[in-house]
Amino acid sequence: MDRIALYYADSPLSSLEFDDEAEQQELFETVKITDPIITTTRVQGTLLNGRVYDHKLYSREFVEVTISADEIDGSILSFLQSFWAAEVRYIAYKSTIWGDYIQVYTDSGDFPINYIEDLLILREVTFKLYYVDVVLEEGGS
Repeated sequence: MDRIALYYADSPLSSLEFDDEAEQQELFETVKITDPIITTTRVQGTLLNGRVYDHKLYSREFVEVTISADEIDGSILSFLQSFWAAEVRYIAYKSTIWGDYIQVYTDSGDFPINYIEDLLILREVTFKLYYVDVVLEEGGS
């Protein structure tokens, strides 16, 4: 994955096919894109009779994307903040050609900006983007 496209909208897309001329989209060469990492949500507890239970609810994948200071100017920073606050977000990867959009969501909270060596002009943004679709188990449905 050499490049990544970030796209946001007010409502879900009807087609996930990548559109290189889409509005509300920016293309980036990132400092870091992790391989998809799996995260699992479980429910655990103890019943009244003392028996312990542990149920996996679902698994999702996430990636961490870092956009470097040399790509962030005023308009890009504004775009990234709009992406963070948007109702619906998508990413697309490019190795040799652009792949389809993948719908993602972020954690809630403050916009994830860091300042390299505490210099305000050296801004870096790192998103933790969770894939909306769950990971299906082998043999599952």
